[in-house]
Amino acid sequence: MVEIEQIKDFNQIKIVTDPNRLAILRLLMAGPATLTQLGRVMGEHPAWVRHHLKQLEAAGLVEMKTAQVSGGFVEKYYRAKARAFYFQEMILPETSGKKIVIMLGSHDLALNVLAQRSPEKTGVQLIIQPVGSLDGLVALRQGIAQISGCHLLDIQSGEYNLPFIRHIFPDRPVVLMTLAHRQQGLLVAPGNPLHIRGLEDLGREDVTLVNRNRGSGTRLWLDQHNQIYLVQLEKLLQEEVYLMLLVNLLLEHMNLVKHIKHQKHLKNHLRLNYG
Repeated sequence: MVEIEQIKDFNQIKIVTDPNRLAILRLLMAGPATLTQLGRVMGEHPAWVRHHLKQLEAAGLVEMKTAQVSGGFVEKYYRAKARAFYFQEMILPETSGKKIVIMLGSHDLALNVLAQRSPEKTGVQLIIQPVGSLDGLVALRQGIAQISGCHLLDIQSGEYNLPFIRHIFPDRPVVLMTLAHRQQGLLVAPGNPLHIRGLEDLGREDVTLVNRNRGSGTRLWLDQHNQIYLVQLEKLLQEEVYLMLLVNLLLEHMNLVKHIKHQKHLKNHLRLNYG
């Protein structure tokens, strides 16, 4: 058992938002227990406890510690995988007469414009930090942020955002507003020199992908649409949280390629003249 573990996976987040499973997890963080012992503390039948415990185990939050034979029956003792779990914390500046609103979640250039105009229009200082759609919703759930931006596609229903919000906020009222509509696509070098036409090209040997960070809407969309190419996608150059960093990285890469081609041209030119 580790001392502290961060919860980042969406499936884990869904599990602990259920009050019953959260109660079982907290009991097992205090010490190992059997289904019978947990049922006695919670006033529920062991079969009810088992239903929730198996989901905690599948999510990697609890594990079986030992198994003992008692009265002809095998009693399994379960425990949490960590003594404590955490999400995030935030400290805000001390201000006089100015309200601060924290927005965590997906990155969108429209939010930067909103943040610039917000103080003069409303007197509210909007602090924005791109962390990805899922982490933004978790921060909203934990009370770290007051607003969260997200664009998360649920493949099974074909619906954006609502299925994820229902999972993360099953017991809380939330207001969902549409800020903008996005068109997903691949950002390629000017002129598309590698002739990239679709997701199937990402598995090619000569193509390197700079991916979005895990938990972002774009990353989840790509992973879900590109399952057959996941092996090839393990050769990612790096991950980026900020959308504009992707653009800058692409430009830097293009400048490097131009520099290398220029050096090769000079070398060939020297060989022709002085070879």
